[in-house]
Amino acid sequence: MNKTLTVGIAALALLLTAGLAPRAQAVYFSVDVPVAAHFEVEDFSADLDSLSGYKLGLGNLIGWFGVGYESYKGDFKPSQFSEAVELDYTFTNLLLDLPIPLMNLTLGYGVGEIVAEDGKPSWDATQQFINLGIPIGAVFDVHLGYHVISGDSNNKPDTGDAKATTTTVGVRVGF
Repeated sequence: MNKTLTVGIAALALLLTAGLAPRAQAVYFSVDVPVAAHFEVEDFSADLDSLSGYKLGLGNLIGWFGVGYESYKGDFKPSQFSEAVELDYTFTNLLLDLPIPLMNLTLGYGVGEIVAEDGKPSWDATQQFINLGIPIGAVFDVHLGYHVISGDSNNKPDTGDAKATTTTVGVRVGF
C-alpha cells in the first residue's frame, strides 16, 4: 500500500507540474500542530488522546524542495488496555512544494520513529503526507495536512507493524 501511495504521489506531482512555467517562489517557514491521530498495531486500534507537538518546515530552499522536522506525543488507549501508553512520533521530512495557481500544495516524505513512553515497543517509521493551503496575500497561507504513517517493529518479541494517520493544521509565511 505504501508503494502505491508513493507512486501515486509521484504521478500526481508530475501531472500537476507538467507544462507549468516556473513562477517566483519565496523561501517559506511553516508551523503545524496535530489535531487528530489514529494508531494501529496488531489487533489494537485507537485515536490518540492528549495530542500535542509540532511540525516545522523550511520550503523552496533548492527549487521546489525543502526540509522539515516534526515531533508529536499522544496517549494510545484501545479498549483492551487498562492504562494509556504515551507514544512519541519524530520525523525528518523532505518537502516538495508545487506551484499550483490558487492554492499551495506540498507533498512530503519523512523518515523517523515511533516510541512508547518506556522505550519499548518502538517502530522505525516512514510517512507520506500532503498539505493543501489557501493563500492569503502573496506570502502567507493557512493549510491542512494529512499524514499516512507505517512502522516496522524493532521489538523482541515482535509486536507487529504499526499504521497511523495524523491530521495537522498550520500556517506558512514566505520571506
